[in-house]
Amino acid sequence: MNAAIARIPGYHAGDARWVIKSSAHWGTADWYDDTIYLSHSVPDSKVYDVVLHEWSHLLTVHAYGGNVDAAVAATTVFFRRQGLMGSEYAADCMARVLGAHWTNYTSCGSRPGAARPSGW
Repeated sequence: MNAAIARIPGYHAGDARWVIKSSAHWGTADWYDDTIYLSHSVPDSKVYDVVLHEWSHLLTVHAYGGNVDAAVAATTVFFRRQGLMGSEYAADCMARVLGAHWTNYTSCGSRPGAARPSGW
């Protein structure tokens, strides 16, 4: 995991707290606490992709001044998805821009909706 984190474009040590935790999901982002949880069950071939996806959740919230509700509302409208699916699509598309080769929710082919983040 640490090697994958070190490869994130523009990432600085301490930007997020990273935790390995048994989970039903491969990764989860705590948007309110800048904490990312990764499951030990993520296949080695997917670790970097999952790291980028979860990191992108935090970048999205930071782009909206830390306002989780505003970030979710914006991604819901942009991607025309209900619940948290807009946020999942946004994180996939951002992860692709950052260099992910695999994403779970969308390949972002026709509606990327992500720009290279400039940091916090």
